[in-house]
Amino acid sequence: MSGTGSLSLAFGAIPESDFCGRGRIKVVRKGRYHPVYDLAFNGQQLAELAWHGPRRIRYTVNTTGAHYEMKVGHMQPKIRAIDLDGRISKIMVSSNHNLARREMRLLMGNGDVFLLRRGAVDRFGASRFEIRKQHYINAILIFHFDAHDVTAPILIDVERLMRWEIRHFHTLLALVTARIGLEHKWNGVH
Repeated sequence: MSGTGSLSLAFGAIPESDFCGRGRIKVVRKGRYHPVYDLAFNGQQLAELAWHGPRRIRYTVNTTGAHYEMKVGHMQPKIRAIDLDGRISKIMVSSNHNLARREMRLLMGNGDVFLLRRGAVDRFGASRFEIRKQHYINAILIFHFDAHDVTAPILIDVERLMRWEIRHFHTLLALVTARIGLEHKWNGVH
């Protein structure tokens, strides 16, 4: 029963009991220079990520009003997210050179560490990011996106293991969606 309580805190409402493992979140980008990303599950909007300049981002959860103030670091190797309690979470890569071979780290405010691995790019240009915890074999979230087409939606598969890490749900969504938006900017895709 405590698992359902943590799910309700993360989503702002009590989701169906087996959401993890069958869920797919759709992210749609609106705007050109200061884009806004709408995250929706089954037509219901979960959150919004809005760029407020070249380095400032704000992620807002719709149901609770909780938000993260985010900032892209100098030379863009990391993105920091600060929650309402002042805890800092960040996504980091050792170097932006040869990104296809780099593994990114997601450091949460409570000390948990997640790994983000870039999946193989298929012949149609689709890329994917797989997030897993250090000691997990399988991924907990899988982001599917097209690095060269900003109008294509980002699809996020929520795997079964996410139920054990649900307290980090919105933090992971915010950091990785911001990273995808940053990579769209690097590719010159507006």
